[in-house]
Amino acid sequence: MRFRTKLVLWISVVLALSLGISGTALIVSSFESALQAEEENARENQKNLHQMLGLLTLADESDSVDLHESLDKLMQDQKQPICFRIDQEVLYEHQASLLPSNLSVAKPGTCSVMVLEDVHGPALLVQSAMEHHGNLYDIQLRQDLTEIYRNRDNQVAFFVRIYLAVLGIGILGALVISRFLTKPLRMLQQTVRQISDGNLSIRTGIHSRDEFEALSRDFNSMADHLQSNIEDLEKQMEQQRSFMGAFSHELKTPMTAMIGYADLLRQDSLSAADRMQAADYIFSEGKRLERLSHKLLQLLLVQNEPLQLRQTALSTLVNEVQESIRPKLDLVQLSVTVEDAVVWVEPDLTKSLLLNLLDNAIKAVRSDGTIVLTAKPIPSGCVFSIADNGRGMEQAELERITEPFYRVDKSRSRLQGGAGLGLALCREIVHLHKGQLRFESAPGVGTRVTVTLFGEGGIS
Repeated sequence: MRFRTKLVLWISVVLALSLGISGTALIVSSFESALQAEEENARENQKNLHQMLGLLTLADESDSVDLHESLDKLMQDQKQPICFRIDQEVLYEHQASLLPSNLSVAKPGTCSVMVLEDVHGPALLVQSAMEHHGNLYDIQLRQDLTEIYRNRDNQVAFFVRIYLAVLGIGILGALVISRFLTKPLRMLQQTVRQISDGNLSIRTGIHSRDEFEALSRDFNSMADHLQSNIEDLEKQMEQQRSFMGAFSHELKTPMTAMIGYADLLRQDSLSAADRMQAADYIFSEGKRLERLSHKLLQLLLVQNEPLQLRQTALSTLVNEVQESIRPKLDLVQLSVTVEDAVVWVEPDLTKSLLLNLLDNAIKAVRSDGTIVLTAKPIPSGCVFSIADNGRGMEQAELERITEPFYRVDKSRSRLQGGAGLGLALCREIVHLHKGQLRFESAPGVGTRVTVTLFGEGGIS
């Protein structure tokens, strides 16, 4: 059952019950009040009749015939059935057939009132008795209630008409209200369907200033996160496809050459020099594949292993990096400036980071080029800067250089043994340190790389 139908049904049920209970209670209360007023009036009339009977008895006690005649004169205008008895003998009666014949004599000094409903209609039966000079005077009176019951029936009939009219109006109002109240739900439903159909940019736009608006904001926030996550997944899938394509290409070229030279080695017509050249090429390409596998393994290890920061002296760290890179410097001049301090980093990963950046700088500069390495602490970690006066890069190249297997100068990098994984590894190391990797470069001017690493304890 739809929520809108449930809402209309419940509003109708509540309205029907509340109207029915309140109207019934009002009619019953009005009827009981009128009935109670009639009972009080009947008791008062009965009291007056006893007083009148007492006065007549006092005046005509010597002659019961005179008493009967006096009652007959006084009751000429009496329209209600009544019966006067003395010691259970009828003294006077009017329409006595409407009075019950099996009533017992009331106790002296009492007055009883009961509601009587028979074939003659509803009425009050009032009976009272008193003793006077040793005689028991008994009075029975039937007071008609037809008008009160008729008024009650008229009220019930009028209430039923009003009840049905108000209930009908209430149901129509409930339909309108439910449609208005469920409009935000329908908007949410339509938005969900469009999102499920692939339209991730759609949003609800509900402004009802109530819980539905709060739900709309939460839903839009969820949709934003969902869209962002899906876009990230699509980007990651695209990067994985690009990675696999580049990786396959990296393997294809050396493997094709190695297979070709290996096939040449199988021929007996090769000279010793040609055989040595083929073997050298197979060896160099094998070493390049070995370096590629090492880089891939290192990249996977960095992405999967947890980071364990340790207190490390900047000067010691930079000196170790300088000693490791020295065999590659040749005619390149390296200038190092260090502000010594103890910082929190992962030393092995940080050295790998600096070695990869320095290796890229060495490949970018000419034989007479210079590289400047600076290291300094900051309150939350440390900053490294590596600047060279090499070839430099265009701005469009800077946005892609950290992608796996991407090379700015593909032919030169391949000749120099590069696989395009060094900066991708640097990016992952910086990410593990929750740091920043920034490149500044211009063609023919050179490149500056600024690395900021953050540690748990900062400087000590």
